[in-house]
Amino acid sequence: MMKSLFLFLHRWFGLTAGLYFVLLGLSGSYLVYDDKIDEWLNPALRKSVTSSNSFSLSALIASAQKGVGTDKPPMRISIPEDPRANAVIGFNLPTEGQPRRFVTAFVDPVNNEFKGQEIFTETLTGFMFRFHHDLFMGPLGHTIMAVCGIIMTLLLLTGLYLWWPKNLNFKKALSWKRTKNFFQYNFEWHRFTGFYTLILMLLVTVTGVYLSRSDWFTFSKKEKGGFERRGGEQKGPVVFDFAKIEKVLQEKQMQLRPASLRIDPRSGMLNFRGVEEGREVAVKIDANSSEIVPDSPKKKEINARAINHDLHAGDFWDWFGKFLIFASGILPAFFYFTGFYIWWKKRQARRPRTT
Repeated sequence: MMKSLFLFLHRWFGLTAGLYFVLLGLSGSYLVYDDKIDEWLNPALRKSVTSSNSFSLSALIASAQKGVGTDKPPMRISIPEDPRANAVIGFNLPTEGQPRRFVTAFVDPVNNEFKGQEIFTETLTGFMFRFHHDLFMGPLGHTIMAVCGIIMTLLLLTGLYLWWPKNLNFKKALSWKRTKNFFQYNFEWHRFTGFYTLILMLLVTVTGVYLSRSDWFTFSKKEKGGFERRGGEQKGPVVFDFAKIEKVLQEKQMQLRPASLRIDPRSGMLNFRGVEEGREVAVKIDANSSEIVPDSPKKKEINARAINHDLHAGDFWDWFGKFLIFASGILPAFFYFTGFYIWWKKRQARRPRTT
């Protein structure tokens, strides 16, 4: 009785929501290597003939602002390790009567030449991100994604129940059963791969649910924020003097590749990651004083969202983690089509034969 119920749930969860999981997985696999794909699609924006390991922060920002046509400070700056790669400078620009535009500018770090710009929502990566993030539906899409993630979790757990050997003969259950029958061969691939990738698929699914609706996992009123945008404490208008900030980086000899900078215009804080004396360092710079802010001696709080994001994107395990997450995005297509074949052949076998 219980097995019949779990088989029913597993079958119909897979058949009804499976195609959605296929599309979600493939878009996720794309996003793992979106930077490489973007570089292949638009090499002129991302690579230059010249090369250099150093850069001028203030000159890069000034060139990007002039090219984009704004005096607003950027949100983030990324200078890749590749000495020929252009700096990537992101802006969040207001548009009258329309949603804000996320514009990415590309600047050659050697001669500070503006190479061009992209509007994120008009790119292939932007399309994939918006689908994978909220199905183009904003907060409602987040909720749908979370519910579908729960369905995916049930699909995985019912699959585990159906795999579980009755007589606890795990040696037989964990081994590959050789067969020349294509139906049995297909079934064996579905069963075998499903078990050995279960932990990976649960990891990606559960972290995805958390990222979609993290407010479901917080219990204090202070932490519950739904979909509100989070930022630093508002301190009034902040003037960013990037020339002074650049001097701070020069004194620390931190203007070398690779480097990244995230700017919070609300609090006036800049989070810089770079290289100092051959090692990677991270510092905070106060825009008001153009000075490095020392780390607080207080115990740092655990950022659950950041941890879940790193797990979901594979950032905890460098290239191997990214490969695992890429593979996890391909697996739903594999499970959907092998599972569909199993259902289709059994359905045909139940049909009465006509002579």
